[in-house]
Amino acid sequence: MSLADGDRPADGDVWFRVLTSQSHIAKGGRVNHAAFKGNFMRAPKPSSNRPWDAEASGRLRSLAGTTEQLTADAETYCTRYSTKFFGMMFPKRPLAGTVLESLTLDFRYTPILNDDIAHADLTFTGNIPTEKTEEHEKLVLALVESFSAIGTGQMELLPPANIKPPSLAERLHQALIAAFPKRPSEHTPLCLSDERKSPSPSAQGPFDHIDRQRWQVELVRVKGGEPHSWIVEACDAQGRLGLPAALADQPAAAEGPRRAATG
Repeated sequence: MSLADGDRPADGDVWFRVLTSQSHIAKGGRVNHAAFKGNFMRAPKPSSNRPWDAEASGRLRSLAGTTEQLTADAETYCTRYSTKFFGMMFPKRPLAGTVLESLTLDFRYTPILNDDIAHADLTFTGNIPTEKTEEHEKLVLALVESFSAIGTGQMELLPPANIKPPSLAERLHQALIAAFPKRPSEHTPLCLSDERKSPSPSAQGPFDHIDRQRWQVELVRVKGGEPHSWIVEACDAQGRLGLPAALADQPAAAEGPRRAATG
């Protein structure tokens, strides 16, 4: 399943959020109420034209890679913002469509260009209660009962995404969406057309008798962008499309109208 900005993730995917304080993790794998206060929930930027009233930043398990990769990404994120990585929080059960204290919860794919293509938001639709009110405290308590927490030494307990792996065509489409997201001034979905895929000569792997398949992907026409083409290799052990090493070592300028892309 290919996702575009604002789409709801597939059933079985898992939303998770980095915890940056030891106090956010309570005994028994519970999330402390402090994790749901302060900057946890924010109103979306007016320019984003989102249909929900508040959002909490996180990531999708299906797009975040292995536990080693998402751990490394979390540490990089925390270093960037001068904080520390203490663990992750995630829903105990499917929450899309759940109503907590008159707010409807959902999850939406909201990739960040050139930063995080796995980014997604936990969204809240309804009358957002003001902090330090009785209504807000009730919402926090309901959230505490709906989420689990794990520490950095328990990353293997983060649930995997229980969804059907995307097909090659869907992975290619996802890579194109990440490369050509909609412009901030546009509020209609990105329209892609004439995505042309064809076999490309394979390169031999570490063993002479094993070739790694390649495809040439051409974006012939795109709304708000320019045509480009890529050469990608068959998925690696993590299910990610590869970029041939000979091309990856070349500077972008040397490619001319061609650009490197990875899934």
